[in-house]
Amino acid sequence: MERIPFALSNYAHTQPLISGSVPIGGAPLEFCNIEGQLIATFRRMAREQRYGISELGVSTALIARDLGVPFSLLPVFVTRRFDHEAIYVNGERIRSAEQLNGRRIGVRSYTVTDAVWSRAVLSESCGVDLKSISWVVTGDEHIEGSRFPAGVEFLPGDLDSMIEGGVVDAILHPYRGSDPRILPLFPGVRSAEESWYSSHGYVPIHHVIVIRDDVLLEYPWLSSTLFDAFSNAKAHLLEIIREGKDLPDYGDNRHIYGVNFASELFAADPVPYGMAINRRALEDLVRFASEQEIISDGWQPEDLFLDF
Repeated sequence: MERIPFALSNYAHTQPLISGSVPIGGAPLEFCNIEGQLIATFRRMAREQRYGISELGVSTALIARDLGVPFSLLPVFVTRRFDHEAIYVNGERIRSAEQLNGRRIGVRSYTVTDAVWSRAVLSESCGVDLKSISWVVTGDEHIEGSRFPAGVEFLPGDLDSMIEGGVVDAILHPYRGSDPRILPLFPGVRSAEESWYSSHGYVPIHHVIVIRDDVLLEYPWLSSTLFDAFSNAKAHLLEIIREGKDLPDYGDNRHIYGVNFASELFAADPVPYGMAINRRALEDLVRFASEQEIISDGWQPEDLFLDF
């Protein structure tokens, strides 16, 4: 029997699936080692549908559905984080977010999830008119055939060098250089993140699980089985959080979950699954993607995600 390749990162809440301690019965699944290959994995899935089941950046998944790529989105969101800390400005030119209107902003890829949420921060929290911005894109997108608004310019290069050299006024990307003029837009980033959470009620979704349609046709019960298995696998993480224990080291936990579990502000479950509990986040995400012109108008979350 041909096995179904399953591309999934090893997080604290997914490790029980990968190890087999939480089984996924009934389908011949084979987990793929994608350590250090996340971007390549996303592109293989979006462009070639290489895997039967895959973790995927959520904006790429929305674009794929908009373009008719034959896979379905399971409302299992395996990573979340804030993107405030990845917005940097030239402090000699930009002293407040409002001064970004009409400026040039560099971004590695226009359609990736990080960029969608960073632009949402600028528009929702800072009042920046995104349509006034000239967007300088240095790389390609995960999915071929992606849509772009007017004002997007493709200019290969290094974002750090571009902001240091004055080619752009800001970047939506962590700055790795040492120029003292280049500053984070939010020096008090934790406060900015807490403000977003207080007003919106969620940590932004980053990665979702997608299933190829031909796999669902052969195993029509698999989406339900997967949803339950992901929920069961997460139980160990929730127990650790409730007991105040340290998480096992599966990488940068703040990068995966977006929050400090010791904070009373955030929900006890850092990776909630399902449509109902994620309704506000999904409605906002679809709206942002539409306003930023990377998907068509008119989509609703229930049109894009399987109903769980």
